[in-house]
Amino acid sequence: MVAVIIILIGVAIIYYKNTIGSDNAKMVRALTQGKTKTQADVITYFKREGCGAKTITDSQYYDIVASARSHYNSIQKALDKIGLDADEVREIPPVYFEGFRGENAYTKQTASGRWVSTTYEIAWLFFSDSQVHVYRRRFNLDDDYTTEITDEYFYKDITAFTTISEEEVDRDGKRIPTTTFRMRGAGIEFECSLSEVKDFETAIRGMKQKLREKKNA
Repeated sequence: MVAVIIILIGVAIIYYKNTIGSDNAKMVRALTQGKTKTQADVITYFKREGCGAKTITDSQYYDIVASARSHYNSIQKALDKIGLDADEVREIPPVYFEGFRGENAYTKQTASGRWVSTTYEIAWLFFSDSQVHVYRRRFNLDDDYTTEITDEYFYKDITAFTTISEEEVDRDGKRIPTTTFRMRGAGIEFECSLSEVKDFETAIRGMKQKLREKKNA
């Protein structure tokens, strides 16, 4: 009987050290101190590893992203921030881009092979008679950080609309693949993620066609 108790105690100690008492579990607890429940769930999803690790699912993380995104991706909100009416930007339909950013964020590969991160961004591009107007909102899911920009660029100053497939370095030093849209030109450095856009090529072809028309007018 004593031997059985000793074995059970030993098993319990090993289980503790490999689960809630592991270095990884302690690190995650430290990272989630002072966070909201959702932020703590996000951090745990990205950082918790090993035996006994309990995290939200990939699907649940996408639900968190969708909920946060819904606060920012309204076309009317973007127009209000830029200070335009819809009638002023009818050269081509508004273009919407969105996706994850890996730079300085926590990242992981989902069961389906897709990369996700704790940083997300959305962007609207509007086309008036003489300018391209942009709105971009970037926000973190693991803290309260968010930033937005609005800007406008004359067609005559824009040299190219391009897509770039490259790698970003995340918060842990991992290099992860990413695809971004970039607008180039005199004093122009606008870019945004395309990782969650299925048919961005069609939108970009329309933008390039409009730019050619304006350049040749």
